Amino acid sequence: MAETFHPPDALQIEVAASVNKQLPLGAQVNLFRVTHDDGQPDGSGIVYQYGPQRATVRTVGPIGPEDVSEIVEGVKGWITEMRFKARWTEDPGEAA
Repeated sequence: MAETFHPPDALQIEVAASVNKQLPLGAQVNLFRVTHDDGQPDGSGIVYQYGPQRATVRTVGPIGPEDVSEIVEGVKGWITEMRFKARWTEDPGEAA
């Protein structure tokens, strides 16, 4: 299976801009395209970033304007999870 990663197309750039406008300060997303030369469906990817933390989500199929609210919710949930994992405590029994 050979995958090729490509920069975002014009629609993905618009989607990323719409998502980024709705995210908290310090958070952003970047999109990319994935093509396959073995007949598998082409896909997309989203890179979430909040400060130094990053996560990548892959999708099957394109990402469009109808996906903006779902992406925003996903990123905000991920940020909440990252903040919870990064909390500081003096109790060694509570430390992650």
